[in-house]
Amino acid sequence: MTNHNPELMSDDDFERGSNKPAAAVSTLQTPGDAPSPSPASAAPEAPAATAPEAPAASAPAPAGEDFESLVEAYMGEMETVRQGEIVDARVVEVHREYVLVDMGGKSEAFVNIAEFIDSSGEINVKVGDTVPVLVGERDEENGSAEVSYSKARQQRAWEAMRKSFSDKTPVKGRVARVIKGGIEVDVGVMTFCPASQVDVQRIENFQTLVGQELEFMVVELNPRRGRAVLSRRAWLEAERARKREAVLATLQEGQQIKVVVKNIVEFGVFCDLGGIDGLIPREEVSWDRGANPADFLKVGDEVRVVVMSVNREKGKVSLSRRRLRPDPWDSIEKKFPKDSVVSGKVVGMASYGAFVHLEEGITGLLHAGDLTWDKGPKNPADYLKEGDHVKVAVLGINREKRQLSLGLKQITMDPWVEAVSRYPVGSRHKARVSSLAKFGAFVRLEEGIEGLVHISDMSWDKNIRKPEDVVKAGDEVEVEIVSIDTEKRKMSLSMKRLQENPLSVFAYQHPSGSVVEGKVVRLTDFGAFVELAPGIDGLVHVSQISEERIDKPEQALKVGETVKALITKIDADNGKISLSIKDYLKRQEKDDMRKFLRTMGSNHGGHNMGDLLRNAAIIVENKPTPPSA
Repeated sequence: MTNHNPELMSDDDFERGSNKPAAAVSTLQTPGDAPSPSPASAAPEAPAATAPEAPAASAPAPAGEDFESLVEAYMGEMETVRQGEIVDARVVEVHREYVLVDMGGKSEAFVNIAEFIDSSGEINVKVGDTVPVLVGERDEENGSAEVSYSKARQQRAWEAMRKSFSDKTPVKGRVARVIKGGIEVDVGVMTFCPASQVDVQRIENFQTLVGQELEFMVVELNPRRGRAVLSRRAWLEAERARKREAVLATLQEGQQIKVVVKNIVEFGVFCDLGGIDGLIPREEVSWDRGANPADFLKVGDEVRVVVMSVNREKGKVSLSRRRLRPDPWDSIEKKFPKDSVVSGKVVGMASYGAFVHLEEGITGLLHAGDLTWDKGPKNPADYLKEGDHVKVAVLGINREKRQLSLGLKQITMDPWVEAVSRYPVGSRHKARVSSLAKFGAFVRLEEGIEGLVHISDMSWDKNIRKPEDVVKAGDEVEVEIVSIDTEKRKMSLSMKRLQENPLSVFAYQHPSGSVVEGKVVRLTDFGAFVELAPGIDGLVHVSQISEERIDKPEQALKVGETVKALITKIDADNGKISLSIKDYLKRQEKDDMRKFLRTMGSNHGGHNMGDLLRNAAIIVENKPTPPSA
């Protein structure tokens, strides 16, 4: 390290206690003498090279008194202040160029003001202060002696550092400035403290330390080379170890103490016990299982804890906040009786429910089935989220297992209690499709009440095979109440009843006995279905397809073929129409016969009935027959 003060004494000078500096020193003044600092008193850094202005001379000696005897007497007193000695002097005057100090008796001396200017350019002395000065060589002619404040500080500083280094005790120093690699510390002489030794923790800005008086350990000392290295970190660690041992010696298991929260981590809370850190494990922070320590404590909090264990060898102390607080489950029935309504906060979500925190240590489960009166599986996230404040009913308590069952729907009336009066059979309501099944659609009338629209009650169209052909989840529909069972919490609904029955219209326009025309759309073992109009089919039974006996519809018909048939029966309520091609053909024969007879009668008035019948028989014989199998 660079020698920050070229005037530092050598080890030999340190031992002799004398040093003749090349820099300016001040002179010792005797009474009656005008202040006459020696030429050497003008330090290189002094603000002016001229000798300092002298104060008023001492009062003249009384008449008749031998002046020389007075001087001899004074010099006798001065013998008590020896060369190389450091004396504590009182500051009498502070001048812009010098400081006048009283060293006791009748001796006064001047010290250049430059010796009292600190690194920031400020004068750090005032009248009345006591400062050390080093007495140098004496002038034999006038008895004055050179004195130096800076030399005295340096010599005492080296003495203090040598003692500190030997005894491993701290020294005090003021941080003068920040330099490359660390800080300069003024302990009477400039010393160096490396950046790594400034603190036990990282300091981002060393400038915050400038001007502060701190304690350091001397870790390296070489007076000959004027080198001294300090460590504040070593002092802090030693102080911490001393305090740790002192604290550990007083701690006992079960002891209650106050601590200050120092740091909060995931697994617990570190607290300052006054020289040693203790840990409150996560599970000892609160009666809440899996509690987040930050929800209960913050850095700087003063908290009372109990000592759980002390490991003096490893210097570890385990603490508990929870054990000083009563177990809330001991009075759970009293504070939260069954069927009571309480307030809480949602602190966790799961697929099967939500966890609601009532107070510290008391958290209950709100099961998904108790969220709402709606039937079917429920996703709790559709109803609640973490942080929600809710009112819930206490459904059950198991103190041994520390379990609490809560319900949300129980704080409202069961809607099925008044369902019959609100939804009488035959009434019409608007509702929303909540979900679809293979057999129909579930429709929500209100929260807690759902009904089923069977696929057969969705539309009059018999060709519908899937509910999604008619509706989808979220659709708003109008339904009619068909039936209701409050005990089984079931309700049957119909959409098609609110629509005009196309079969009724068709039946009105085509009563039984009417001849209709349609397209064969489907063949089965028992007959053929014929589409008579959009959404209206009729069935031709296999026995009604042909006048000839056939075993299968395919023997006489094929899909896509257009046929004419006679309506034999209409069941509008059940949506059924019975058709007969055979009856249609018979009727057609009769109609043809009547038409023929009318025609023959008008054109052949001379013919008798026998001739007409013979001609009709010829026509019948020539009538085409259905294809054979």
